[in-house]
Amino acid sequence: MSDSQKISDMNNKLPAIPVMPTRIKVITGEQPPIHPDYMKLKLEWDFYGASYSGGSRYKDAKDCNGQPVLVQHTCESRAGFEGRKALTAYHNYPRAVVDRLTSLIFSRPVKRDSNETFATWQLDMDGKGTNMQVFMHDKMIQASVYGIWGLVIDSNLIDTPTSKASENELAKIVIRDVDPRSCINWTPNRTEVLLKNGQQIQLVDNENVTTWQLDKEGRVEGIGKVQPHGWEFNPIVWIRGCQDVEGPESSLIGDVAEHSRLLCNYCSWLTEELQKATFSQFVLAAPNLDNSKLANVALGSRNWLVIPLSGSDVKWECVGSDPAQAESLRLSITQEVESIYRSVGLQPPDTVRSAAESGVALQIRLSEMSSNAARLASNAEQAENELIKLWTGAIGVSLEDTKYPDPDDLDTGSVADELQQALSVITADVPNSLKAATVDAFANKKFDKLDKKIKDELITDINTFYSDAEVDKRKQEAFDQEKELKSNGSGFPKK
Repeated sequence: MSDSQKISDMNNKLPAIPVMPTRIKVITGEQPPIHPDYMKLKLEWDFYGASYSGGSRYKDAKDCNGQPVLVQHTCESRAGFEGRKALTAYHNYPRAVVDRLTSLIFSRPVKRDSNETFATWQLDMDGKGTNMQVFMHDKMIQASVYGIWGLVIDSNLIDTPTSKASENELAKIVIRDVDPRSCINWTPNRTEVLLKNGQQIQLVDNENVTTWQLDKEGRVEGIGKVQPHGWEFNPIVWIRGCQDVEGPESSLIGDVAEHSRLLCNYCSWLTEELQKATFSQFVLAAPNLDNSKLANVALGSRNWLVIPLSGSDVKWECVGSDPAQAESLRLSITQEVESIYRSVGLQPPDTVRSAAESGVALQIRLSEMSSNAARLASNAEQAENELIKLWTGAIGVSLEDTKYPDPDDLDTGSVADELQQALSVITADVPNSLKAATVDAFANKKFDKLDKKIKDELITDINTFYSDAEVDKRKQEAFDQEKELKSNGSGFPKK
């Protein structure tokens, strides 16, 4: 057999890669078609949602594999596990990360069209009095958590979306959420999506919204009710979180949530270890016990290891825990916290440092954070413009595109971080002109609201201080003082 024939035979034996259908087909009397990735993504979405929400319900949540986030230790009885679970506290790092990055985008005004009709509508986006700035901030948080979040204009509130709406209809136009967990099937680029809400499913495509009812067994009943939605494209706007538009949807807190899950377990075990209950082993020696009956027996909230003993006496003892267990947990907790901050470009809040962070390390960290913020800003801007495109189709007006703040101007670092980065340049062996430019840039950014006269004086002082002549003068003064100190036996300059 030739090599080409062998390769052909091997290819024929490989499992076929499933081809995603370009249309969603709903059949009466059968279960609604579900996307092959939906169940896996549903577990991830639920886990990420629980990780961001936090609270006591987190301890009952499941991870991305459908397993409990809080793990029962092998030496614990069920009662002991429930007791530890009640004492467990969840440290919500996912919320801190998402809120920090999204606040960078919405801390500055977003440039929107000044059209009077649009200005009136954006004061109440959801029928609850939420203005567009707050509304989009909240939706970007959702998109960051789940990786994707849907929005749609409630076209049922207006008669003919593609014609100019009346003032009364304008007041009714609101934006509804489309939770990705309700979307059980979709085609490439989501040109068609199948939504499930209770005992009802809706197929939304580029022309219509088709609705079916489900029976008690979840099978499709009857013929779908077709209703044109009035737009020439699918009216659901999908907001992506912190990833490129061309790439797959991914949660901003995917890695952070996994680290937080481990951290929650480590902290819980450490709490129990300090009470000498989790890793301590209680041993019960029973007389005349067959080796085959060796077992763990739950007594109260602890598991007892029962071992055979010759004679008639019954003995028990506690094998104490090793202090190294607690120290190992503390080290693991520290490492997990550092991993959480490092994964998103944030600096851990260390109380003690062996050395100052280098300028290179600062730049890498701030660049990572700026990159995440830039992607969030870009995706928010694109989603809002698509949303406004739907609105203008209903209202019949023309608007300029919304413009989010330039990611390069986002204040991604604290003043202390940026000052430290500037100081690392000042103390480095680089030209004086570069030092002056670094301080100049820092002053321009952090003191941009100063009076122009004071600001000009500040810049002049910076340039003078770092001029070659002034630097040489200070070096000579320092050299002369050092020479005088050496010549004076007392260690102080002569008067």
